[in-house]
Amino acid sequence: MILIDYNGIAVSNVVTQKMDIDENLVRHMILNSIRMHRSKHRAKYGEVVICADGFKNWRKDVYPQYKFKRKADRKVSKIDWKDLFRITNMVLEEIKENF
Repeated sequence: MILIDYNGIAVSNVVTQKMDIDENLVRHMILNSIRMHRSKHRAKYGEVVICADGFKNWRKDVYPQYKFKRKADRKVSKIDWKDLFRITNMVLEEIKENF
């Protein structure tokens, strides 16, 4: 099985491309990344399993420093994180409904 870190793929597409947030483009980039990993590795490892963190991440209880600086970094970022998370959550729901 191919384990895909959904949050990592979803956010990294926008952050690494330094692009404006466009709902359709973000959806395309997320789905295209999943498709690329599936096409590349399915013959050897099998099907894709999408792994996504919930709103209450257990890691923060076990390791309080886990990603502790991210909120502060988001405040100075030019990215509209609220809109990005809205889109990535919406795409995850669409994946659940359709796959």
